[in-house]
Amino acid sequence: MRYVIVGGGAAGMSAVSAIRALDREGRIELVQDEDPLAYSRPTLFDVVAGRREIDSLRTAGSDWPERLGVTVWKGWRAAELRPAERVLVTVPAGAERRGTWSRLHLEYDRLLIATGARARRVQLRAVERRRDDRVRVLRTLGHALAIREELYRVRTAVILGGGPLACKMAETLAVMGKRVTMLVESGQLLSRMLHPEGARLVQGLLEELGVTVRLGCGEVHVEQREAGRTTVRVQGETMEADFVFAAKGVIPATGWLEGSGVVLAPGGGVEVDHEQRTSCEGVFAAGDVASTPDAVRGMRVNHGNWVNAVLQGRVAAQAMVTGRSSSPGFTNWNVMVVCGYPVASMGLVRAEPSDEVVEIGGRKRYKRLVLRDGRLVGVQLVGETVGAGVLRYRLALGCRVRPPDWSLLLQPALTGCGKGRPRYVPRTRR
Repeated sequence: MRYVIVGGGAAGMSAVSAIRALDREGRIELVQDEDPLAYSRPTLFDVVAGRREIDSLRTAGSDWPERLGVTVWKGWRAAELRPAERVLVTVPAGAERRGTWSRLHLEYDRLLIATGARARRVQLRAVERRRDDRVRVLRTLGHALAIREELYRVRTAVILGGGPLACKMAETLAVMGKRVTMLVESGQLLSRMLHPEGARLVQGLLEELGVTVRLGCGEVHVEQREAGRTTVRVQGETMEADFVFAAKGVIPATGWLEGSGVVLAPGGGVEVDHEQRTSCEGVFAAGDVASTPDAVRGMRVNHGNWVNAVLQGRVAAQAMVTGRSSSPGFTNWNVMVVCGYPVASMGLVRAEPSDEVVEIGGRKRYKRLVLRDGRLVGVQLVGETVGAGVLRYRLALGCRVRPPDWSLLLQPALTGCGKGRPRYVPRTRR
């Protein structure tokens, strides 16, 4: 059996290991336009801050290709897929810039698309725009190294966005002594991850570090000027910064699949079933590029996070090798640490009027459960995430939670929330 994996991120590397564990003789080929370092993306903030060097990021060891018997096509990227011929066409990374159009045709029996996603860029207004776009994003090791090099000259920074990536960058820069301002379009931080009460705790943690958080900013205009400064205009006010960072979401990297017959979801991700199969025979997808059935929402969703990418890679590998696979189901699963406090969110963030909601709060602690027809559909934990993994699987499997089960999950003695007690939330606050 010949397996071809496109992309060496979390999903791709997870699939490589799982395939080799199930098939000791099959041929595995990995197409990767970057150095296949097999690093964990959350550790990139340690690179930005100078706390870790490149070699310390490896999660599989430098000898993993030889150890697993994998042929790595380093510096190549997918350009075209021909499912009828079972051929993947690749070109050298950066071929457009160099004007070279060498092509490599890889035949496959099973193909895994794990090309991930690219950061959504902020368009600069044409005032004095230079070729080097100084609105930075963070998706790759190359991005992290470029930001680290630039930060030596930075005193003031503006961060566009209020999601997990924006919060982590704000914390990183503030700890490094930079003056940081966050411009958030919505009325709270982490609007897709936390209820407003939990978000206020996170905002308070950042403000204790000296971060200025501005909510409800609406449209923000960014202008590049020749002196190396960047002008940001928001709500009639003008501010200048040495460094502008954008965390405005991601776009699945599926442009190369145009005309291939692989069905894409409205959001641009590759539509897959519960075994990560696409609409084309022998072609699978996993990770940030895949639009996977959500166990809670009942619709396809791009679950862009490390944990789901790893799990999807394993599910896809099992189906590729054995022809069948099983999955407990996927749902959004975001875990981060802000200023030393863990934050976790899974399932639904907002509850419907008919849902049952119970929450408990304390000093820098907040926990919230959402139940629908007796089933756990949403969990949010701030300050204490013990048992988060168990809750995630109970949620993904649609387990029923009946009193006093839910109250036991939130008891102060178990959660560290002091003397707080579980309470129901009035419908008007949901």
